[in-house]
Amino acid sequence: MNKMNEAELKQNITKIEQLLQAENYEAGFELLMTLNNSELTKALMEKIISCLVTHLKEHDIEDVLKLSMELNVLRPFQLHIGKISSIDSSAIELLYKRDDLDEATRKIVELKYSLSELHKKHLEENQGISKDSDLNEEQWISDSLLSSKDLGKDVFESLYKNKFKKLVLEVTKNPYFGKNIANKIVLSVKRWNYVNH
Repeated sequence: MNKMNEAELKQNITKIEQLLQAENYEAGFELLMTLNNSELTKALMEKIISCLVTHLKEHDIEDVLKLSMELNVLRPFQLHIGKISSIDSSAIELLYKRDDLDEATRKIVELKYSLSELHKKHLEENQGISKDSDLNEEQWISDSLLSSKDLGKDVFESLYKNKFKKLVLEVTKNPYFGKNIANKIVLSVKRWNYVNH
């Protein structure tokens, strides 16, 4: 790790921030890897992760995870991907198979993976059956016990933007659900209902 004084650190933060905000953000990645400074990485963490998410749109997730390791942000990036990915996404499936997740990320990924498996099982069991009601269709969500378990702040946050809105609503019924997170979800669901109705 390269040590730098406060003036150098501020100068490099500004320079790399500009590069990361530019279209060619990879130049910012290169400079970060060259300087290899933990204070710099920590100061620019959100921007780095945001650029990695952008990078993920055009690159394979394995390659982006490798790049996040080279940038010394693997764990925070894995947590971010775990939080933003839908339960049925390939990212959750891939993360589930990895053995380098920290405890918080593992908890989110395992829950989302198990919800995805519940959903697949529901679809298989109800194949060819006409859907009598919305309730029957979403029985797998009720069976998941999302409304009764204390899942923790990270897990709750990771579920509130899921594309399965009934899953989101099930989570809001949970007595352990924090007020701040509840407000975010209520706004998210209201926006979704407004847009889709």
